[in-house]
Amino acid sequence: MNSIYRLYVGLSSDVKPKTIDGDQVIAWVARQVDSFTVLTTQGFFRGDAEDTLVFTIAHDDQEFVINLAYKLRAQLNQEGIGLEHNGAYHRLTFAND
Repeated sequence: MNSIYRLYVGLSSDVKPKTIDGDQVIAWVARQVDSFTVLTTQGFFRGDAEDTLVFTIAHDDQEFVINLAYKLRAQLNQEGIGLEHNGAYHRLTFAND
């Protein structure tokens, strides 16, 4: 049975370029996962608004989804990516790698 996971990906960065191309992020995820839903929204991080992608992924392998989130975080050179599962939120960061 599959579980539902959500990845929260901010589209801004402390490194140049400041704005991350959402279409490229979606294409990268599409190469890793057969099916998912993606929402474009606005999130707030440390008091600042940023464009955000929320990926909803149904998958039977929790380790696969966690590794996917870490790979995406590294690919985007971001400080962290949010992972929601079973009502709990985890921020996956460099320190967790």
